[in-house]
Amino acid sequence: MSQPHDPHSIPSLLAQQKQEFRSRSLPSEAKPSIQRAVRHLHEHLFDPQLTVDRLLLECAIGSNTFSQRFRMRMGHTPHEYIQHRRIEVARALLNQGVENLFLISMSVGYARYRTFLRNFKAIVGCTPSEYLAADQGTNA
Repeated sequence: MSQPHDPHSIPSLLAQQKQEFRSRSLPSEAKPSIQRAVRHLHEHLFDPQLTVDRLLLECAIGSNTFSQRFRMRMGHTPHEYIQHRRIEVARALLNQGVENLFLISMSVGYARYRTFLRNFKAIVGCTPSEYLAADQGTNA
């Protein structure tokens, strides 16, 4: 792990992550509605108000088969995709030396700290504190 970052550097780290998501290619066979939705997700990923319902509304997409198509192309439902990407960015921030877990949770789009902790553990298999301790133990 690198040296702890100044909290003011978090916006630049988030901007780098957002740019990385934008540069990822979508499956070529993805329907335009899925491509539009993923672009919208990547653009608004850190917005705590981002929900699947809001995504459907913003992208003018019907909900009937959208979630099913999204899952077929992206490997997750839209809700799971949002959570996995947010936790991916949280891990990147931890790996960059940001250690303020509350600040990380708010920065990656969680309005509730407990939700961040629960999702982190469900996706990563340990709490953010355990993740930090394990990483510091391997780099000691």
